[in-house]
Amino acid sequence: MLLTGGILILTSALRSRWAVGDLSSIVAQGSLALATALAVFFLLYTSEFAVAAPTVPYLRLPEGDPGHEEGELPALVGLGSFLVTTAVLMVPLLFAWQRGRAPRGLITVVVVTVAWLSAAVVDFPVAVLAGAIGATLGALAADVFVQLLEHRTWNRPGARLSALAAVAAGSVWTAHMVALAVTSGLEWPPELWAGVVVLSSMAAAALGGLAAGASPALWQRPAQHVVPAAPQ
Repeated sequence: MLLTGGILILTSALRSRWAVGDLSSIVAQGSLALATALAVFFLLYTSEFAVAAPTVPYLRLPEGDPGHEEGELPALVGLGSFLVTTAVLMVPLLFAWQRGRAPRGLITVVVVTVAWLSAAVVDFPVAVLAGAIGATLGALAADVFVQLLEHRTWNRPGARLSALAAVAAGSVWTAHMVALAVTSGLEWPPELWAGVVVLSSMAAAALGGLAAGASPALWQRPAQHVVPAAPQ
């Protein structure tokens, strides 16, 4: 009930701008970002922006040894946090991209709001702070890449949304991982930290393909039909 009420309140400005067909204004983007941050708050225990999972040590033991599953548990939880956070970030972006050209700066607005508010909740640990900085830089780069992709001609809507989502996720998480490596060091082996970036990008692309199957016309207001006047 709290989540539903909060979403309705925070998206009031977004729905107001949506009614007049304007999702690119800073008001609409800010409303969308705050609603996303609220959703992340309710899922904070699975948010990568609050944990910085690749910096958490875990014990690697051979298969079958006592403690093998317990030792891998931090990495398993970390992998889940990347996928959950990716999904939550993609929903508002795909919502906007599905309804027209990608608004400039939307990725940065959403990622900055979510990452820095998540870091504030856990009191800005060094690794989390570095991850937020890296994600911010990655979001800025993603906005540039997405605008370049928008100049292409796409024959299939699914290909466009999948490409935009994969680029956004890949850029944000790559920069996030680099920032963690520079400041705190990565406790995950290369095949794990690199693999989770690739997997998150693939998951984002899959969500883009699913979003392409849902026609935005279903959510648009029906056009007002004007009955022509009878001839005199």
